[in-house]
Amino acid sequence: TQWSLVLAKYLRVVRVLRPWSLVGRSRSTMLVFRALTEAMGSMTNLAVIATCVWLMYAILGTQVFRGTTYACSEAEWGDQTYAGERIYDRETCLGHNYTWRNSVRNFDNVGESMLTLFGVATTDMWTDVMFLNADGRSFDEAPRANARPFMVLYTISFVVVVSFFLLNMTVSVLIDAYMRTR
Repeated sequence: TQWSLVLAKYLRVVRVLRPWSLVGRSRSTMLVFRALTEAMGSMTNLAVIATCVWLMYAILGTQVFRGTTYACSEAEWGDQTYAGERIYDRETCLGHNYTWRNSVRNFDNVGESMLTLFGVATTDMWTDVMFLNADGRSFDEAPRANARPFMVLYTISFVVVVSFFLLNMTVSVLIDAYMRTR
């Protein structure tokens, strides 16, 4: 009975591969499949370039924005106010028994920077990260509106380079591979 369970699992895997039989039947599908396999070398090179660009931005972001996204918040509501006034430093925040919290999207280490930049690359609330970078000041100081407005250039340049330039390069590599296989 154990062998029959193992055999059943293998048969399920083979059943998943059934749509691949259609690739050989259609000439146009076979052409697309050949173009994709031919483009793998160029796509690997492009992935290395994209990773290097991404890592460069992550290291730069960590150096410039590390520790600038902390703010005071009430533990119960997550509100960043106290008695109608904003608290702009860590000592005052902790003195009022509030919590000194970091933003979910931050640049405190290279891993967090890569994750934050992934969200920016998908253009998911990238403007929030952009304004958070512009508002950040320094360690132990909460963000203040437009404290460093020129820092929006970091996020905008990342969006332009990754979302437009690298995406267009990917499409160009795929189209070039398709045209060569035709």
